Amino acid sequence: MGTSTASIGAIDQEKFLALLLANLRYQDPMQPVNNHEFLNQLTQFANLQAMQSLNASFDQMLRLQQLTQGASLLGKTVTFLTNGMLSMGRVSGIAVENGKILLDLGGRRIGLDAVRSLSA
Repeated sequence: MGTSTASIGAIDQEKFLALLLANLRYQDPMQPVNNHEFLNQLTQFANLQAMQSLNASFDQMLRLQQLTQGASLLGKTVTFLTNGMLSMGRVSGIAVENGKILLDLGGRRIGLDAVRSLSA
């Protein structure tokens, strides 16, 4: 997943607006766009904006959930997988780097997704 949903949505929104403006600019004055068609296009545009807003909200909710999961591991001993090997360490802190939750295990940082098990 190299391209984010937000950037795909932004491109679609820009293209939609460009097409809408081109249709209005180059329409035949003798046969203008039907009001019904124009309202349908505006409704599609509003739906696109609402979907983009919803996707952004889901993204924020996912990040908050991951941060909460990381915080719940503070003081716990975790077993984690790195370079094909299982290791253990006590979680002493959490950090966010490039949108990814990292657990601090006494100077060593691992991704939340590397955790395989935990103990008190």
